[in-house]
Amino acid sequence: MNLALATLALLAATLLADPEAEFLSRLEQSPLLTSSGKPLPRVERDPEGHVIALRLTRMQLTREEIAAIANIPSLKSLSLDQTNITNEDLRQWQRLPDLKGISLSSTEITDDALQELQQFPALISVCLGNVNISPESVAQFKDHFRNNKRKLSIGYTRRKHD
Repeated sequence: MNLALATLALLAATLLADPEAEFLSRLEQSPLLTSSGKPLPRVERDPEGHVIALRLTRMQLTREEIAAIANIPSLKSLSLDQTNITNEDLRQWQRLPDLKGISLSSTEITDDALQELQQFPALISVCLGNVNISPESVAQFKDHFRNNKRKLSIGYTRRKHD
């Protein structure tokens, strides 16, 4: 077996054994197209190769993919705009020690999601545009951070009802 074939076999075995690696590999092969048509990588890595940002905008994520995100401890930024993320999905990511920013615009999250987000240890930025969350819950969310002397930058617009 030549070296290239052996390397390919090892890579395939690794991907089959590691759902996170398979998920990241697939993401890296499907860039996010911006409104100008310019491709933007869905996965951003630091100089050491650790995943620090995921841009999952407009994706329908499986239960396995949602679970895989919880196994990326180096993650600092997570964009989930226009995805199928739910309040319960957020609970899985509470143990991400360095997640500083999360964008949940145009998702189906509700007031209960803010209870989950309060548990994120490093969270400092939240984007909640076009969501079904009440202004009262957002005010309580902000108060929680203020009362615990944690800085929080939040963008919020409530979903308009037809």
